Amino acid sequence: MGGMRRCSISRLDNQILRENFDLKDDEGRVFAFEVSNTFLTRAEAYRVLLSVAGAVPVRPPKRWQLFADDEFCEVVIDGVRFVAWEPFGDNSRFWIGSEPPAWNASVEKVRSAFELYRPSWGYLQWLPLGLASSFMIWTVFQRFCDK
Repeated sequence: MGGMRRCSISRLDNQILRENFDLKDDEGRVFAFEVSNTFLTRAEAYRVLLSVAGAVPVRPPKRWQLFADDEFCEVVIDGVRFVAWEPFGDNSRFWIGSEPPAWNASVEKVRSAFELYRPSWGYLQWLPLGLASSFMIWTVFQRFCDK
């Protein structure tokens, strides 16, 4: 047998989802972090924040907005205001941290919740886009073949 290794989808999910990008203060403490939003929607990020023990909802993300706010949800955890935002409204990561940005003990609880999170529909969220793209390519191909 050759030296080929198999990569399962669950292993790939774990690798992508566990990739947090820590933001540290001058003393090396994590005060905020960024998570990839490839398999995480704004609503799911809000649900993860609410899953932290002691979380109190303040502002949920708005649904079906053409131009959404960068800062899209807010919760209070242990008396500290936490926000999630997506810079420029079109970024590959969500920024998660306290407002104002500063180290506090609750950051690690929030970070752990995001590390443990598993997407509810993972790769399937890309299915409609893939089907639409395939249909458009097939339509264009058909038009060229008919000429």
